[in-house]
Amino acid sequence: MKVARTVWSGGKGGDDIKTLPIAMTGKSVMLTAIADAYHREKGNKGFFACLMVPPSLTKKWPEEIREVLPDARVHVITNTEQLIQYHTAWTKAGRRKPRKPTFFVISFTTMRGDCAIHPATDYEQIATTLEKTDSDRSYYRDGYYCPDCGHPHQVVESTKLEMSEEGEEVKVQEKRDMKENEWGSARRLHSNNGKYQNAFCLECGASLWTKKTPNRYHSFKEWTKHENKVAHAAANGNHRLVKHLQLSQPDIPKQKGNPRRIASIEYIRRKMKNFFDMTLVDEIHELKSGMTAQGNSLGSLVAVSKKVVGATGTLFGGRAEDVYYLLWRLFPSMMVDSGFQYSNVRPWNEEFGNIETTTVEQKDRGEQTNKQSRGGTRRSEKVLPGISPFVFGKFLVHNSVLVRLVDVWPDPVELVNVPTMLVDMDKDIRSNYANMVSTFENEIEKRKDGKKLYLPLTQNGIAYPDNPFTYPDVWYRNEAGERERIWSALHIPEERLTNKEKKLQEIVRGEMGESRPSIVYVRDTGSSVKGRDVRPRLKNVLEQIGAKVGILDTSTTATNARSDWLRKKVEQEGYDVIIVSQELVKVGLDLLCTPTLIFYQFSWSLFTINQASRRAWRISQDRECRLFYIAYKDCYQEQMATLIAQKNKAASAINGEVSSDGLSAMLGDDGDLQSMLIKSIKNGETLKGSTEEWVNQSSDRARELLQGVGKKKSLSVSDQLKAWIIQRIETEATRNILLRKQEEIAVRIKNREVPGFTVQKDTLEVDLIEAFGFDLVSDGAVLKHLVNQESKPAVSKTSSFDASIFEVKQKSKKIRGKKEPVAGQLGFELF
Repeated sequence: MKVARTVWSGGKGGDDIKTLPIAMTGKSVMLTAIADAYHREKGNKGFFACLMVPPSLTKKWPEEIREVLPDARVHVITNTEQLIQYHTAWTKAGRRKPRKPTFFVISFTTMRGDCAIHPATDYEQIATTLEKTDSDRSYYRDGYYCPDCGHPHQVVESTKLEMSEEGEEVKVQEKRDMKENEWGSARRLHSNNGKYQNAFCLECGASLWTKKTPNRYHSFKEWTKHENKVAHAAANGNHRLVKHLQLSQPDIPKQKGNPRRIASIEYIRRKMKNFFDMTLVDEIHELKSGMTAQGNSLGSLVAVSKKVVGATGTLFGGRAEDVYYLLWRLFPSMMVDSGFQYSNVRPWNEEFGNIETTTVEQKDRGEQTNKQSRGGTRRSEKVLPGISPFVFGKFLVHNSVLVRLVDVWPDPVELVNVPTMLVDMDKDIRSNYANMVSTFENEIEKRKDGKKLYLPLTQNGIAYPDNPFTYPDVWYRNEAGERERIWSALHIPEERLTNKEKKLQEIVRGEMGESRPSIVYVRDTGSSVKGRDVRPRLKNVLEQIGAKVGILDTSTTATNARSDWLRKKVEQEGYDVIIVSQELVKVGLDLLCTPTLIFYQFSWSLFTINQASRRAWRISQDRECRLFYIAYKDCYQEQMATLIAQKNKAASAINGEVSSDGLSAMLGDDGDLQSMLIKSIKNGETLKGSTEEWVNQSSDRARELLQGVGKKKSLSVSDQLKAWIIQRIETEATRNILLRKQEEIAVRIKNREVPGFTVQKDTLEVDLIEAFGFDLVSDGAVLKHLVNQESKPAVSKTSSFDASIFEVKQKSKKIRGKKEPVAGQLGFELF
């Protein structure tokens, strides 16, 4: 069963954990649970809460809060100045506890967005005491001197173990002062490839970098001149002059890449300790990295908050280390007690993950005298996907709550996962594809570094068949650093339609026949190479069958406005298809208005695919959701579809549907999709069978849809009425009322109870002149005619229709589950 949300809850270090009943939906689960918990525990309804969310959710979360907690106050923090102003005013007012729930919604980028840092020290030569041994010659010490301890910054050239006088092994480091040309322009935490660490002083550990912003005055002396004038005017009581002097100051200069700002987390960490009664972190899996600004922001926020709740729909990204730093930031005491160190993730991977060690024997480098040791071999290590089930029992079970979608959505609509449709490749495309694969294989065979070509082979082998019209040539940078053309792309005429495009037309035509707007997912958007963008081509292909097509891009609209943009295009402007990259919708975007999702191309990330596939199947969806997948047969696309089917067994195992294959995959028998594809190519394997098994194991409804692709479908009267309402009614409120009542109105139309609206041979016909006497009719008049009209039964029929049910009333929304869960649903406590 699908895990909808994973909630991690804890206090300082994650020690104080309690729970409470929950019977709400989606984000409302977390909001209602926390509000009720705090009310019962503290005895009042007011509290301060920080909501740290991805930038795309800064608009959605306030709407959710107001829906669940109508009296709550919501502050969306777009820059730290807003937070400082509120906190300062609150402090001056006496630090009163709020009477209402007060939320501060802050995005990841605002939380960690800070000013630029610059070196805190410059290279300098410092003269020492004159040495008399060499007449009057002065001696100098040169280097980068630490502003804290005064020692020159040093680099470690070598480290070795030596035996001390006590018989113990000790590390001995050979150091020297850093030279002028070794500092570089970037901050480095570790030494690598001749570039030495310059972040911290090797002697005292102090930071050698500091924050610096453009200043109004270039020196302290320049500022004191202005300050003396202001002080003199103020001492003489000349307030007008004081104001004039302040306003006449020079403007603060602007520098590109060096804004005058402070990260919100810096102010929270220094000034707002224990201010937040609770912190909510949505999509917490995006903060899993070890040394990132966003990840460190989470750690600081946990340290200054009384209680923390994190939520994610993606528990693991495939590797055991995906939760390592999250556990450190949420439950540091537990990690210390388990014997782990923050800076050393290897023991964690050894115990709960997979590490692949490759040993290469150096047989061609002369005589090897150390046959009893590893001197004649070279070893390399790689962390592979794979998660030990013991992670759940030891670290997650007592700290997390797994909420399935069926627990918060008692009567979900059906999600129909149609098996991948494998399409025969066109004859000339197949020939060109075979030429490309053969060319790459020959280059791999004859080059010393040929193994590096496996990556571009899979990338181009997957992408080329989808765009044989404008696909660019493939270039490669060899060991000498020169660019070489590996393969010249062969093109076909652009007026042609490929078999895969025809199949896409068939699917979209069928969905349009049922008035079902669709999303077409692609991967190649031309972000890196313009010639690989498939979206303009697909837009033209779908417009040929009469579809109204739009493209959602990163530049189309703001990140947090994508849901509104898409809803407007579909519901108000009548778009049938929206083409979009899976990466844009995998987090925070609900596609309720597009119940059909078509994967024309696959992402390399299984988790991106799985997240994108659930964007329409959300709470409040009232239409059947359909997932279609298209791939070419007998090529890398079919192998990739097979890999996805296999890897989904592992996802099912993690989410509760355990099988032997699923457990095997979860334990790490396979790697990420691209690595698995490369591995199968190297081994000469042809992966087959999974998609066929998928067809056999799919539901009757999925097989029915699969068989119906390309066949003409008749549209119901209700769907025809919906299409007419969307096209004819411009007022949103009126349109929503009519759409809610469309089934009942359709029944009345079929019973001939609505003048001007008739059904002839299963086709809806509308005559506004017959209905109103003229064809220029307002939306309100149409609403009254269709909804509030008195019932007029046909001569030979008795109608039980009651027109009073269409009376528009203002209903107060009740929050279900404030006290007790609905029967059959989960009840648990968070605090």
